[in-house]
Amino acid sequence: MATGEEFPVVCDARGVLCVGEQTAYRLGDAGGAICRSYVGLRFSDGTRTTSKAGALRAAEFLVRIRHRLDEQEELQQVFREETLETRKYQLLLEAELEANKSSSRVALRYSAYHPATESGEGDDAQVTFLLESPPRADLEGYGVQVLPRTPAKATVPRVCGFVSAVNRVGNTVTCSFSDELLRLFLDNQVADSGTLECNSVDRETERQVRALEQFRSASTLQGKSSEDREAFRNLRRVLLGLRTPSGSASPGPTLPPLNDLNVHQERAVRLINSDNPLTLVMGPPGTGKTDTIAVALEVFLRRNPGARVAVVSQANVAVIEALAKLKSRFPECDVLWEVSKEAKEKFVNSHNEHLIQDARQDEFLRQLASEETLPEWAADLREHFRRACDDQRASNARWSLAQRVMKALIHSSAVYGCTLSILGRLSLGVPLFDIVVVDEAAKASLPECMIAALAAKRLVLVGDHHQLLPFLDESILDRAGPLRADQQVVQELWNNSLFKRMWSQADEEVKVLLTAQYRSRSGIREAISALFYEGRLTPGRTDESSKVPLPCSLVWLDTRGCREDQIAVNKSLVNEGEIDAVLDTLDMLARILPNPTETSVAVICFYGEQRAVIERVFREAPVSRAFKSCEARTVDASQGGQWDVVLLSLTRCDGGSAFVGNANRLNVALSRARDLAVVIGSLRYALSDRSPESKLGALAEYIQARHGHGVWIWTPGPRGGIAPGFGMRTTTGGGDGDRH
Repeated sequence: MATGEEFPVVCDARGVLCVGEQTAYRLGDAGGAICRSYVGLRFSDGTRTTSKAGALRAAEFLVRIRHRLDEQEELQQVFREETLETRKYQLLLEAELEANKSSSRVALRYSAYHPATESGEGDDAQVTFLLESPPRADLEGYGVQVLPRTPAKATVPRVCGFVSAVNRVGNTVTCSFSDELLRLFLDNQVADSGTLECNSVDRETERQVRALEQFRSASTLQGKSSEDREAFRNLRRVLLGLRTPSGSASPGPTLPPLNDLNVHQERAVRLINSDNPLTLVMGPPGTGKTDTIAVALEVFLRRNPGARVAVVSQANVAVIEALAKLKSRFPECDVLWEVSKEAKEKFVNSHNEHLIQDARQDEFLRQLASEETLPEWAADLREHFRRACDDQRASNARWSLAQRVMKALIHSSAVYGCTLSILGRLSLGVPLFDIVVVDEAAKASLPECMIAALAAKRLVLVGDHHQLLPFLDESILDRAGPLRADQQVVQELWNNSLFKRMWSQADEEVKVLLTAQYRSRSGIREAISALFYEGRLTPGRTDESSKVPLPCSLVWLDTRGCREDQIAVNKSLVNEGEIDAVLDTLDMLARILPNPTETSVAVICFYGEQRAVIERVFREAPVSRAFKSCEARTVDASQGGQWDVVLLSLTRCDGGSAFVGNANRLNVALSRARDLAVVIGSLRYALSDRSPESKLGALAEYIQARHGHGVWIWTPGPRGGIAPGFGMRTTTGGGDGDRH
């Protein structure tokens, strides 16, 4: 088509704009008015011809208008109809932030500032302030607001960032701001002198507030591709309750043979590989959810070369285990980990994997310095790297280099693993991950899960709301109000995790319950199934155990405790009678088990002080060294772990049972055991439990009713002590860890 040739642009009565023969945009009822207001585009009787360039400009303009109108209309719908209660969470977290700021405010006078000349896309940039007096050394990490000394001089009244470095010798502080705010400094829109108002900021809470706001307003869509925008909108509508979580009734994608999975795991793999914006996998203890995640991601990555996925969780250990299994199944998969130093060391030692984040980053820096050719995604970092190396004073360039390298590595890796906290710290920019898997999702609060949702085209929540619930800081609970009813409302809101909400709302087409339990022997599994899962768990292993060859796998060791046995210590409880029972039980097991040095043991306590005392006793008791491992943990610290033998110390034997009998905590404690679980506590106290919030009474009644059928009750005689095998006929063996 020759330059200047007429090109038809049509806007008909239905508000459909056409450029040539193709429909460019469906405007709806407001279409005519919008088109007529566009400079250089006049319509007469619904039709107008103009040049091709003008027509294409008009089409691009109208597409932008459409996006803006759609976003405004959707945002109004969110405020009217969303069921996720994001605003309630945001108000609670904002109150927490404000309280922290008020108690830690520090004012610093500055006389000049020196901004960085530039920052990379998505990076925070730095500005160094010259102070009139030496700053405190502990200000690093504090939030900061720039306030002008003379308000009339400042175009922008407040600019917010955080302190990234403190120099007491040079009387300077270096603060980090977003790239957008950096322009205000570069354009001299911030006063040359003024006040820095610093306050201690809970960065994680701040990130959660920002994630809630961004998810609700869809403000992160700017700069995204049309594919990312559409995928994000679909997920957002589902999570905010504007659309029921549902999926296709079709059988899903064709998968390779998955002979090592059961039918429910295979269905989970199929759902994760479908096009559903949201997939839910409920994995009760020992049902193989980590294996399921690994297989699903392997299938997805093999079927979609070039795709990018992220695996995140509240805790390092969940990320490590999931990605370690993926790496063992798919060794050539490019996996990038970003976890704590302790977790990295554990991973290297446990899985003999050396390609951790720091090694990747060091290797990449070497490439930047020496190699002439770089991957396309890394080419723009060359100049920044050279500037950082050549100019020792360019602290801003060096500071941002690590961020740039990390983001470049993330965008180039097929799989990225980190905690939700780290994911919230990164400004990942574009594009979104094709899939984000949140492991232990029921334990993460809704604001934490919003961080993952912001980075995802499709979200996979893997968890179990019958295990530990999200942690709620006591300070938030205290600010809810003086009345117990007020605090209960806030606690229930926090307990209602994103996983729990979506599981109750979602259609069957997008969720699956894993039911085959591979971890525990029948006595343990059947108790857990009956008390917490409506009897739906099925056996995935036999009852044979070479390590603990006892005929019953669940035992209640009755201490006959009374009020005098429990001692209040630091708002917690200690029960010395139960500590003696723990040592006696270990002593007996060390003598009768065939190979105690191959048997792992954990003592799980409901109260932190009880765990601390047992831990101190273990340091001096020879019997604790008779086993492969013997450790004391609280219930909260035990989720995700498993041991051959678990001793559960109830500690409380008088008073309210809502805490010790909490269904989620009791489920976690019992389900850690593979071969033997021993509940140590007062059976009388448990049987008297009538609290509607407790499952302790139900557990005691279950064991009493099933005594001799996979479970056992042992009550020591007047002289104390524990009979070999709790009085059951058993196989004895060669342990020699007698306690002296």
